[in-house]
Amino acid sequence: MIKINKIKSAYIVSIFFLIQGLFLLFHDFIGFKLDSSTVSVYIIKERATYYLMSALLIFQLYMASAKYYIKLVNTLSLVFFIFMFMQPISDIMTHPLQTWFLSAGNLFLITLMQIEKYYYE
Repeated sequence: MIKINKIKSAYIVSIFFLIQGLFLLFHDFIGFKLDSSTVSVYIIKERATYYLMSALLIFQLYMASAKYYIKLVNTLSLVFFIFMFMQPISDIMTHPLQTWFLSAGNLFLITLMQIEKYYYE
């Protein structure tokens, strides 16, 4: 069996959450309009803060110990799986294609994390 020493999913998950958080914080600057009629602007900023802090927490956990990150992979996979069906930002999406891209990203991250957990030394 092939074993790996490098874990790239921690970087990819952190970047994925960071991009989502920055998008929610600065979507007005790039001219993208979100459907804020049903959701308060404060809730959008709160979700952005959640994504940014999650990215920081996951990256810091990986930097502290890769073994702890590998033990957390099943929990992160469950969170991403739940996000595929109850995405915290899906109620402010304006096009179904955006939800499909987020769900595909979550499925890719689940697969990547599980493969790395299986092949980690």
